[in-house]
Amino acid sequence: MFKNIDNSIPGVSSEQISQLEEIIEGELPLDYLEYLKQYGFVSLQGRDLFGLGNDKFFNTLKETKGLQDNFNLKKTLVALENVGTQSMYLVLNTNNGSVYEWTPSGNLKKIYNSFKEFTEKDF
Repeated sequence: MFKNIDNSIPGVSSEQISQLEEIIEGELPLDYLEYLKQYGFVSLQGRDLFGLGNDKFFNTLKETKGLQDNFNLKKTLVALENVGTQSMYLVLNTNNGSVYEWTPSGNLKKIYNSFKEFTEKDF
């Protein structure tokens, strides 16, 4: 799935995935599930793609829940990456599997049709 990974952790359990699905009140797209099961999270090309398996940093469950609680992130969106510019995040829409740019002010812009397309074109 990725080339030139700087850092990663092993994939995560079904129980950890279920915890994330509880806070989004739905199911994750299959391509994102594959990523979580294989990697947990990855760091590559100076970027950190959120995942599960590490409670201290780059944890999509904590990031998504924090954005829901503090900035009204919709339950159908999962945080993938903090872009670091103007509080912008990349998020995954669990209804259609697409990846969007999202800001806490509510701006949402579709940039990829799927998580797989995102990883193939961005990394």
